[in-house]
Parts: sequence; structure tokens; C-alpha cells
Amino acid sequence: MTPKKLLLLFVLSLSIGTSCAGTPKDVPAAPIQQEQTEATEPVLKTIPKTVAPKDVFATIVAQYKGSVVFFDFWATWCPPCRQAMKMVDDIKPSLAAKGCKFVYLTGETSPQADFDTMYKTIEGDHFYLTNEQFKGLCDQFGVQGIPFYILVDKQGNILYQHTGYPGNDEVQSQIEAAL
Repeated sequence: MTPKKLLLLFVLSLSIGTSCAGTPKDVPAAPIQQEQTEATEPVLKTIPKTVAPKDVFATIVAQYKGSVVFFDFWATWCPPCRQAMKMVDDIKPSLAAKGCKFVYLTGETSPQADFDTMYKTIEGDHFYLTNEQFKGLCDQFGVQGIPFYILVDKQGNILYQHTGYPGNDEVQSQIEAAL
């Protein structure tokens, strides 16, 4: 095997180990347990189902003009997504207190009943999108797996994108630089 192929296999194995593919697995959707703080209560937000996939991100970002926003693409059936949410809980309250908004995006591959239970335990704003809208978002940003993150500045410019949870130090550093 050539060194180039070995390197490609290594990179692929790393990305597979840190994120879920775009298809649900048979994983029980246990609610995420987290301690409630005053930083941000869970809020279910909506956009019309008629919003075209290509316009979904701009429509959502417009709701947060003037704020730094950390977007989390996730699914109820994705264990790395749920684990990353538990990890970010350690830094979320202080970053929210400084003005960062945490926004969670998922689609209909997350069963509605599981989503309805889980989102209430995750502080931040939540959007449950149609399959078409969520797929359009993933296509727009070249998402190959979840969790996937986007950081947007106060003007709505994308500052950072990452597949798989990069760790609290990286997330905190990126958000604080944007604040």
C-alpha cells in the first residue's frame, strides 16, 4: 500500500471515530442529563417548513444578528453528539454569560418523540428541521458526519467549522476570540 493510501486510511479512521455518519443507527435515545443553570433555558424555535433548504441557514442566522452563535448539528441517535453536549456543558454557562448563543440543529432522522424529550434537557435554542432542510444545510457546508459545528460572528460571518467535537479548549478559544 502506498504512503498516500495509508495516510488517507488513517485520516478516514480518525473522522469515523469522532463523528456519526448521516444515517441513524439502532442506538437508544436516552435523554441527555445536565444540570440546569441560569445561562440559557432550552427553547424550541421554528422556521416555516416552506423555507427552501438553500435559505435555511441565512433564515436562522438572521434571528441572531448581533450575537456570536455556536451551531451544533446533531441527532438523537448519535452517541458522539450526546457525549459532546455533556462535555460542552462545562464551558457553556460562562460563554453564554459573555453573550454566546448556543443553537442546536437536527432533522427528522431524529424521531420526533425522542427529540421532544431530549431537547428539554439541553440548554440553548433548538430547531427541528424537515429532512429536506437539514440535508440542504449539510450539503451547503459539506457535512460528512455529525456532530458538526459552525461558529458565526455578530455580523453573521462564519468564523469556524469542525466535524467531531474538537474539545472544550478549542471551542472556548474560538468562541472567546469571536466575542
